[in-house]
Amino acid sequence: MIVKEFLTITSYLKDIKVVAICGRKNSENTINDLKNKYNIDNAFYNYDELLNSDVDTIYIALPNNLHFEFAKKAIEVNKNVIFEKLITSIYKEALVLINLAKEKELFIFGSITNQYLSNYKKIKALLPKLGNIKIVRCKFSQYCSRYDKFKEGNILQYLTLSFHVEH
Repeated sequence: MIVKEFLTITSYLKDIKVVAICGRKNSENTINDLKNKYNIDNAFYNYDELLNSDVDTIYIALPNNLHFEFAKKAIEVNKNVIFEKLITSIYKEALVLINLAKEKELFIFGSITNQYLSNYKKIKALLPKLGNIKIVRCKFSQYCSRYDKFKEGNILQYLTLSFHVEH
Protein backbone atom coordinates (compact mmCIF):
# COMPACT_ATOMS: atom_id res chain seq x y z
CA MET A 1 0.00 0.00 0.00
CA ILE A 2 2.85 2.39 0.77
CA VAL A 3 4.42 1.79 -2.64
CA LYS A 4 1.15 2.68 -4.32
CA GLU A 5 0.93 5.86 -2.26
CA PHE A 6 4.57 6.72 -2.93
CA LEU A 7 4.14 6.29 -6.67
CA THR A 8 1.46 8.99 -6.72
CA ILE A 9 4.09 11.65 -5.87
CA THR A 10 7.12 10.45 -7.84
CA SER A 11 6.40 12.76 -10.75
CA TYR A 12 7.12 15.67 -8.39
CA LEU A 13 10.60 14.43 -7.47
CA LYS A 14 13.21 16.34 -9.44
CA ASP A 15 16.16 14.38 -10.77
CA ILE A 16 14.65 11.03 -9.80
CA LYS A 17 13.00 8.61 -12.18
CA VAL A 18 11.46 5.31 -11.12
CA VAL A 19 12.77 2.92 -13.75
CA ALA A 20 11.85 -0.50 -12.36
CA ILE A 21 9.48 -2.28 -10.03
CA CYS A 22 9.98 -5.74 -8.57
CA GLY A 23 7.54 -8.15 -6.99
CA ARG A 24 6.59 -11.79 -6.81
CA LYS A 25 5.45 -13.59 -9.93
CA ASN A 26 2.06 -14.24 -8.33
CA SER A 27 1.61 -10.44 -8.17
CA GLU A 28 2.24 -9.99 -11.87
CA ASN A 29 -1.08 -8.25 -12.54
CA THR A 30 -0.51 -5.73 -9.74
CA ILE A 31 3.06 -5.11 -10.85
CA ASN A 32 2.05 -4.61 -14.49
CA ASP A 33 -0.81 -2.30 -13.50
CA LEU A 34 1.60 -0.12 -11.49
CA LYS A 35 4.22 -0.25 -14.25
CA ASN A 36 1.71 0.97 -16.82
CA LYS A 37 -0.04 3.53 -14.60
CA TYR A 38 3.21 5.22 -13.54
CA ASN A 39 5.20 4.79 -16.76
CA ILE A 40 7.83 2.55 -15.15
CA ASP A 41 10.21 1.13 -17.75
CA ASN A 42 10.84 -2.34 -16.32
CA ALA A 43 9.12 -4.96 -14.20
CA PHE A 44 11.09 -7.69 -12.47
CA TYR A 45 9.87 -10.84 -10.73
CA ASN A 46 13.30 -11.89 -9.54
CA TYR A 47 15.22 -9.67 -7.12
CA ASP A 48 18.62 -10.86 -8.34
CA GLU A 49 17.71 -9.87 -11.90
CA LEU A 50 16.72 -6.43 -10.64
CA LEU A 51 20.03 -6.12 -8.78
CA ASN A 52 21.93 -7.07 -11.94
CA SER A 53 20.23 -4.27 -13.90
CA ASP A 54 21.65 -0.75 -14.23
CA VAL A 55 19.50 0.84 -11.48
CA ASP A 56 21.47 2.80 -8.91
CA THR A 57 19.03 3.00 -5.99
CA ILE A 58 16.67 0.46 -4.46
CA TYR A 59 13.62 1.50 -2.42
CA ILE A 60 12.76 -1.37 -0.08
CA ALA A 61 9.09 -1.45 0.89
CA LEU A 62 9.04 -4.83 2.57
CA PRO A 63 8.09 -6.05 6.02
CA ASN A 64 10.75 -4.86 8.48
CA ASN A 65 12.09 -8.37 9.11
CA LEU A 66 13.16 -8.62 5.45
CA HIS A 67 15.00 -5.29 5.24
CA PHE A 68 18.42 -6.64 6.23
CA GLU A 69 18.51 -9.51 3.74
CA PHE A 70 17.33 -7.47 0.76
CA ALA A 71 19.39 -4.38 1.58
CA LYS A 72 22.60 -6.32 2.14
CA LYS A 73 22.28 -7.96 -1.27
CA ALA A 74 21.68 -4.54 -2.86
CA ILE A 75 24.61 -2.86 -1.14
CA GLU A 76 26.92 -5.75 -2.01
CA VAL A 77 26.28 -5.03 -5.71
CA ASN A 78 26.79 -1.27 -5.25
CA LYS A 79 23.19 -0.06 -5.03
CA ASN A 80 22.09 2.80 -2.76
CA VAL A 81 19.17 1.83 -0.51
CA ILE A 82 16.14 3.68 0.80
CA PHE A 83 14.03 1.88 3.40
CA GLU A 84 10.35 2.31 4.02
CA LYS A 85 10.30 3.10 7.72
CA LEU A 86 13.19 1.91 9.81
CA ILE A 87 16.42 0.48 8.39
CA THR A 88 16.21 -2.81 10.31
CA SER A 89 14.47 -4.16 13.37
CA ILE A 90 17.77 -5.23 14.90
CA TYR A 91 20.46 -2.69 15.83
CA LYS A 92 23.39 -5.01 14.96
CA GLU A 93 21.95 -5.61 11.48
CA ALA A 94 21.65 -1.86 10.95
CA LEU A 95 25.31 -1.47 11.91
CA VAL A 96 26.33 -4.12 9.38
CA LEU A 97 24.46 -2.29 6.63
CA ILE A 98 25.79 1.12 7.65
CA ASN A 99 29.39 -0.12 7.70
CA LEU A 100 29.01 -1.93 4.38
CA ALA A 101 27.49 1.17 2.77
CA LYS A 102 30.31 3.36 4.12
CA GLU A 103 32.90 0.92 2.82
CA LYS A 104 31.33 1.03 -0.65
CA GLU A 105 30.63 4.80 -0.47
CA LEU A 106 26.89 4.30 -0.88
CA PHE A 107 24.02 5.92 0.95
CA ILE A 108 21.29 4.21 2.95
CA PHE A 109 18.49 5.85 4.88
CA GLY A 110 15.05 5.22 6.27
CA SER A 111 12.06 7.25 5.20
CA ILE A 112 10.20 7.85 8.42
CA THR A 113 7.50 10.50 8.19
CA ASN A 114 5.81 10.23 11.60
CA GLN A 115 7.09 13.66 12.60
CA TYR A 116 4.75 15.22 10.03
CA LEU A 117 1.60 13.63 11.42
CA SER A 118 -0.85 15.83 13.30
CA ASN A 119 -0.44 14.00 16.63
CA TYR A 120 3.34 14.57 16.59
CA LYS A 121 2.87 18.23 15.72
CA LYS A 122 0.42 18.56 18.63
CA ILE A 123 2.91 16.97 21.06
CA LYS A 124 5.65 19.32 19.86
CA ALA A 125 3.39 22.32 20.37
CA LEU A 126 2.47 21.22 23.91
CA LEU A 127 6.00 20.38 25.10
CA PRO A 128 6.88 23.92 26.30
CA LYS A 129 3.82 23.90 28.59
CA LEU A 130 4.97 20.74 30.39
CA GLY A 131 7.98 22.21 32.17
CA ASN A 132 11.46 20.73 32.57
CA ILE A 133 11.18 17.27 31.01
CA LYS A 134 13.80 14.69 32.02
CA ILE A 135 12.79 11.59 30.07
CA VAL A 136 10.33 10.99 27.25
CA ARG A 137 9.35 7.61 25.92
CA CYS A 138 7.09 7.43 22.90
CA LYS A 139 5.80 4.61 20.78
CA PHE A 140 3.95 4.98 17.52
CA SER A 141 1.63 2.12 16.63
CA GLN A 142 -1.24 1.72 14.32
CA TYR A 143 -3.38 -1.16 13.15
CA CYS A 144 -2.17 -2.55 9.83
CA SER A 145 -4.86 -3.67 7.42
CA ARG A 146 -2.69 -6.73 6.57
CA TYR A 147 -2.30 -7.88 10.19
CA ASP A 148 -5.19 -10.38 10.22
CA LYS A 149 -3.88 -12.09 7.09
CA PHE A 150 -0.36 -12.10 8.56
CA LYS A 151 -1.63 -13.86 11.71
CA GLU A 152 -3.20 -16.51 9.44
CA GLY A 153 0.22 -17.10 7.84
CA ASN A 154 -0.61 -15.32 4.60
CA ILE A 155 2.50 -13.22 3.97
CA LEU A 156 1.64 -10.72 1.28
CA GLN A 157 3.62 -9.83 -1.83
CA TYR A 158 6.71 -7.73 -1.80
CA LEU A 159 7.29 -4.70 -3.95
CA THR A 160 10.60 -3.03 -4.53
CA LEU A 161 11.14 0.08 -6.60
CA SER A 162 14.35 1.08 -8.30
CA PHE A 163 15.53 4.49 -9.32
CA HIS A 164 18.00 6.33 -11.42
CA VAL A 165 19.10 9.51 -9.72
CA GLU A 166 20.01 12.00 -12.40
CA HIS A 167 22.79 14.40 -11.48
